[in-house]
Amino acid sequence: NIESDLIDCISDVSVVKAKTNGLFEGWMKKQGGFVKNFNKRFCVLTPKILYYYKEENDPKAEGFMDLKGASVQKTGSETFQVVTSSNKIGIFSCSSKHIAGWVTAIQQAISNIPLTLDPFDDYYDQDQDFYNPSFDKEIAPTPSIFPAVYAGRSEAFQMQPARAIDEPEASDLEKKIGEVVWTARNGPGALAFADVYVDSKLCRSSFTGESLVAWIQKNSFASSSAQAADLCAQMINNESLRTFFPAGPGFNPSSLYYFQEDVPTCFLNNFSWSRPVRSPQIVAASLAKRLAECVAKHTINGQIHQKWLANSRDFREFKVATGELQRINLGTLSPSQQTLFFLNIYNLLSLHAQIAFGTPTKYQARNFLISMSYNISGRDFTLDDILHGILLGNSRAVP
Repeated sequence: NIESDLIDCISDVSVVKAKTNGLFEGWMKKQGGFVKNFNKRFCVLTPKILYYYKEENDPKAEGFMDLKGASVQKTGSETFQVVTSSNKIGIFSCSSKHIAGWVTAIQQAISNIPLTLDPFDDYYDQDQDFYNPSFDKEIAPTPSIFPAVYAGRSEAFQMQPARAIDEPEASDLEKKIGEVVWTARNGPGALAFADVYVDSKLCRSSFTGESLVAWIQKNSFASSSAQAADLCAQMINNESLRTFFPAGPGFNPSSLYYFQEDVPTCFLNNFSWSRPVRSPQIVAASLAKRLAECVAKHTINGQIHQKWLANSRDFREFKVATGELQRINLGTLSPSQQTLFFLNIYNLLSLHAQIAFGTPTKYQARNFLISMSYNISGRDFTLDDILHGILLGNSRAVP
């Protein structure tokens, strides 16, 4: 059985169930989100969530405030507000006699929730090859503006040995192609790109095969033009190099080319995967660990340098690794494992998209949710599909 705040966040939680883990409870008034009237609500504070109900015996919460990364502040003699990590604001009112108790209890609950970016920090022993079996939780990093949901303790989602998390080793050719593409796009002396029209067709970030061959030789990736042309042909087979005007198989120096990752798309794991395919749990855990390491490496004084990170070798390697999601078999997962899998993929995709495109504004968030996607097991899943179709069970999408 899944015994975590994961299910509490994405399913119906009765007053009775919330009270079994309750820290503080009582009647307050909560300000509505659209109509700014205060409505009487029965509230139950648990270690990670503040629930509110219309009645004291309700089988389903009216709503909840996720407390991980949240803040609480007294705003008046009888009012206080809770701001979640996804910028959801809840304004509550109670008597001056009880307000101090509520604020103190919520603040204590917030301070007791560990805040760690790396989802493996709590249970990975850096000096050993295995995860500490005394821990069995999976925590996914949560982006700043999206609903915060967590994967908590689960007997159905056991962590695997550290050596099983590592991706299958890339071939020497894959590594070389990756280095060529990254250096050509981001390195010193990068390849010259141009946006040109050919027969009224706009060819963005294009270059000729001849210029690529010369650049490869100049940067010592090949010792002759024949070797450089052969490497270009292998890049075509690898699908990292594509042509605007296919004219038969193989590489043609006179053709116009572009790098696959320069295609403007919201399909974020459009990389081919030819290595062995692992179980969905292992893939999700591996990608989460890899992305957390990327973010940690490009964070200075608590600030993530988005552009630096987005153009880094580490992030490109992460993007290539997401291609494995296209080939996994979701049929091997039980319903509870699928919930945990998609919860982690939701958080992974959210963070991936924000690194690639920047954090959307409040007014861009809806379009972001319905456009950013991964192909998983041959099907496309947007953030909105995962959140509202899978995790929230087809509840009303965000307006």
